[in-house]
Amino acid sequence: MKKISPGQAIQAGWLRFKNQAALYVAFTVVYFIILTLISSGQIQDPDEILMMLQDMSVDLRESGGTLIAVGLIQLVFSIGLMFSTYKASIEGSDLFESITWSFRVSMPNFLIRFLTIRY
Repeated sequence: MKKISPGQAIQAGWLRFKNQAALYVAFTVVYFIILTLISSGQIQDPDEILMMLQDMSVDLRESGGTLIAVGLIQLVFSIGLMFSTYKASIEGSDLFESITWSFRVSMPNFLIRFLTIRY
């Protein structure tokens, strides 16, 4: 069996995401909405669910800037660190080397994909 490099795997993953980005983003948003509704307790009354969503929208409006900043920081770190375990496990790199390699490989794709409008 032919061994592929981690860089090739990352490139293939970015191409797959690029071709169906809207699908992956929509799936993630729906997943988090469902997770929020499930974790909020066993609410059976539709009026209670509607009131809960209205309360959530008020909270989002009041602390929207902070939530966006925290979300962006979390997104950058999660994208930057996601390939470090592969580098460490496939090539036997140490922790610091695999983390820096992961940021170096993933950040140019992240910046191109999320900060510019080049599709």
